[in-house]
Amino acid sequence: MSWEQYYKERSLSLERYINNIWEHKPLLIEVASSGQNILEVATGTGNLSIFLSHLSYNVVSIDNNDGVLKMAQHNNANLKGGVTFKKADAFNLPFDNDSFDVCFSQGFFEHFTDNDIRKLLR
Repeated sequence: MSWEQYYKERSLSLERYINNIWEHKPLLIEVASSGQNILEVATGTGNLSIFLSHLSYNVVSIDNNDGVLKMAQHNNANLKGGVTFKKADAFNLPFDNDSFDVCFSQGFFEHFTDNDIRKLLR
């Protein structure tokens, strides 16, 4: 199953959005206390980034899958978020070093080695 199909089957209703925010409360508290400029890698539904954008954080969220990005942008519009979505490769980021105060993801980093993750967090 593709990531696009995975997220399509789990479309983001308001109830799912709120439940997901609640489930990720510890992560969100950590992210929100780390700085104003936030990067989410592998956006998925975009719901955590959308929530953070409502708290006045500058949020950029990337993914390398056009279909996933399209769904996240749709969710962002429906939930009146302020996220900037970009198509990008996590290991070849189109940003200057130190552009973000914090980088986070849910369900991405565990697929890579510590050395790969250090490259990403430059």
